[in-house]
Amino acid sequence: MEAERDCRDLYCLASTARCAAGGCVHCAYKVCQKSSPLTTLPPNWRPELCGRSGSEGASLFAGCRVLTVGDGDLSFSVALRRAGVRVVATTLAESLDDLERRYPKSPVRVFFRELEEEEEGNVVFGVDATKPPKFADLYDRVVFNFPCVDVPRGKDGQNPESGVADSVAVERNRDLVRAFARAAVDGFLAPAGEILVSHKTKPPFSWWRVPDVVCEGTGLELRGAIVFDRASFAPYKNRKAMDNASFPAHDALTYVFSLPISPLEVGMQPPSTLPRAPAPSSRDETSPVPTPFSPPVGRARLKTLLASPVDARGLLLEVSPDLLAALRLAAATTKATITTKPASKKRRRKKYE
Repeated sequence: MEAERDCRDLYCLASTARCAAGGCVHCAYKVCQKSSPLTTLPPNWRPELCGRSGSEGASLFAGCRVLTVGDGDLSFSVALRRAGVRVVATTLAESLDDLERRYPKSPVRVFFRELEEEEEGNVVFGVDATKPPKFADLYDRVVFNFPCVDVPRGKDGQNPESGVADSVAVERNRDLVRAFARAAVDGFLAPAGEILVSHKTKPPFSWWRVPDVVCEGTGLELRGAIVFDRASFAPYKNRKAMDNASFPAHDALTYVFSLPISPLEVGMQPPSTLPRAPAPSSRDETSPVPTPFSPPVGRARLKTLLASPVDARGLLLEVSPDLLAALRLAAATTKATITTKPASKKRRRKKYE
């Protein structure tokens, strides 16, 4: 029997779980991952097929000073800004014109004006994540979504013809993540701040070993991970480093890292993203392996699980075997209500593997 998803130190937005509980197969796959009990459901295509467009994810950053690194077309920073979050966005592009050339189909000038509306300097161009400039402030949250070296299309760590990971590109991406984490800790992360790195978890991207690489030589500790849900960060679209193309992110997690917390820092504001506890030690080789699939959980139990947030803001749920079983059952029993966009006659939409 196929193993259950590894739930250790794993959380999801309550809005994502509620959407899955309502029969959204796209959100069910985000939380549960594609596995045997879901194979009879309609295939999960692009995550934007989920009809939600909210800001619940951005609300995780309320009250924080946030620095975003490598923010593509600036849309993630705009998602935070629209939720009232104080954010400074950085991009590798040298200028607004350069950014527009990279992302011609994205309203980058509109996003730029929105970020600069209250104060100039909220967008910083020409920032190399491995050698960032000196910032005047320290930040409570430093966010790097889907880090990838600035390489030509199709060269982001995988051989596009064979489907085999390019070991040189994989190592370059590890170096990028490693250098970014060290620069953040040394330069602009507040003492009780957190680094959040979102990344895909399926091969070849899992071979980058993001959680391990971030912690190498930085003193950072992995606090846990959150199921990434783009629909909760409107108008964000994950983009590749050098072109306008998006990519599937249904398997992505947002890893949360922080330095060891001293007794004097406990209770400091803003509150931690995840429930504050000793750094998880459950991701090593001595940890118990994931258990087989749990039996289905009824609607009453699902209702209780959805009403049991684990954070002070009431935004996050703990991903447990019971929650996974309940969401699979809900998706299976309501699959008749799921709708998908028809595939184009000229170009059939690719499905997730």
